[in-house]
Amino acid sequence: MPGHDDSGPQAATVGDGVVPQLTAGASEGPTGSPSGSGRPAHRTKGSKAGTDKGPHTEGSSSPVADAAHPGNASGTKAAQATGTDTGSGAGTGGTTTKTSTPKPAAAAVAGDEIVGYASSKCVEVSARSGVDGSPLRLWGCDGKAWQKWVFKSDGSVRSMGLCLDIANASKSDGAAIQLATCNGGWAQRFNLNSSHDLVNTVIGKCVDAKDQGTANGTRLQLWSCGGTSNQKWHLG
Repeated sequence: MPGHDDSGPQAATVGDGVVPQLTAGASEGPTGSPSGSGRPAHRTKGSKAGTDKGPHTEGSSSPVADAAHPGNASGTKAAQATGTDTGSGAGTGGTTTKTSTPKPAAAAVAGDEIVGYASSKCVEVSARSGVDGSPLRLWGCDGKAWQKWVFKSDGSVRSMGLCLDIANASKSDGAAIQLATCNGGWAQRFNLNSSHDLVNTVIGKCVDAKDQGTANGTRLQLWSCGGTSNQKWHLG
């Protein structure tokens, strides 16, 4: 307007607000307030020029940290939090090797094998278990319980808790030799003498491989001692 001094600062009206005008040489700080010195206003502690991290979401890691340490990504942290075992040695990158505990060795079976001189085979319980009345036979030696025998002080010869026995307590040649429940009777008293006869100590007859057989499965019988090889035995 004529006669009005326009050299001073003016306020421009925009709606209901007022926009402040800066004087010559003044600068605007980050908050919009004028600074007479021209220096930038002091930043809030912890801020970093030129880096806009954006809103921080709880549980996530910053892009910079994730790029430098991929293992620190939120997914990996979750796996570590749940105790997941990746199989790698911590901090070394080595693979963890699991060692199995060896099984204890089976206990040795007590007793000795009774081996035929003619056949080089063992006296065996045909049922391969402690079955009363199971016939005895020749079979290839394998060290199993059904081929192991213990000579007891009462004159019995035992395997798996049962006794070597003459079937039906017969005194006849050809009577079957079997495994039976121990009863202390005369038909269960045997001795392996210095002549290598497996002989009943009461009637003096021998354990004999039937028909002088030497094959697996040959049955044993009672027979009068004759000194033949199918009646000769030794401990194995």
